[in-house]
Amino acid sequence: MTARIDILGCPVDVLTMEAAVQRIAECIKRQENCQVVTANAEILYSAQHDPGLFLTLHDANIITADGMGVILASRILSRPLPERVAGVDLVHSLAQRGVRAGWRFYLLGATREVLDLATQRLQV
Repeated sequence: MTARIDILGCPVDVLTMEAAVQRIAECIKRQENCQVVTANAEILYSAQHDPGLFLTLHDANIITADGMGVILASRILSRPLPERVAGVDLVHSLAQRGVRAGWRFYLLGATREVLDLATQRLQV
């Protein structure tokens, strides 16, 4: 289990990008469900007023620091996180790892155009 710190009553994992990708890859290998939240400062703040979001954060398997506001808060709390692990960067890293590992991908979007654009941008 990865170490976690508390920011505004919400957990955030002490992870590098590489460690986050590895943990998700392990879940995929074991065919386990894995809920990942890439939490920025707005999400952590909103969880204070949204019980559903608060519970989602507490139930998630992995919560990364998606934003410099979260990194700064961790430093102010003297529990510095190693680096920012943004959702968009995490998806690209997982796509690269997945291509090498032979993972299959499913993209969900609102329109065919959105799906086509997402597919195009994820080409590795």
